[in-house]
Amino acid sequence: MLIRREFADWTLVGGIDPGTRIIGGAIIAVRGQALQLVEMRSWRIVGETIEERIAFVGSSVEEWLPPGVKLTGVENGYVGQNPRAALTIAMARGAVLRAVQRAGGRARLVDPSEARKSVGAARWGDKRKDAKVRVQRAVKLLLNLKREPTEDEADACTAGVWAANRVWSLD
Repeated sequence: MLIRREFADWTLVGGIDPGTRIIGGAIIAVRGQALQLVEMRSWRIVGETIEERIAFVGSSVEEWLPPGVKLTGVENGYVGQNPRAALTIAMARGAVLRAVQRAGGRARLVDPSEARKSVGAARWGDKRKDAKVRVQRAVKLLLNLKREPTEDEADACTAGVWAANRVWSLD
């Protein structure tokens, strides 16, 4: 991904919502208190076996992440009561962390509740779907987006905004 010239003097941060079926990613430009979305996307993970899918996670994140991203927030999601799913997601997170490092950046795990606070959508509420919609709307408003992000894109954006709030501490 090429970064437009308009962001040459901005600090770039990233946000990634790792998964084993879909990955959400966001790149946000930061200058002072200003935030500007550079890119958000989600992409389907390919592969027949878990080994192939985890390898794809790492390689696709490494290829997608532009050079110069100072800090990437990686969502450290909650995975319910299924131990197999928890282990699989943990492997995907590990692949993402390694991919960010190989791309020359720093990565930090962020709890979803902390990431939601950074965009002003701190409460889950009664229903999970209602909470996801609140997060999507909060991201759209905060980043002045023309369209509402998908769930995966919104989660990646919250992790990116969380990273934007912390990038100053790395200097």
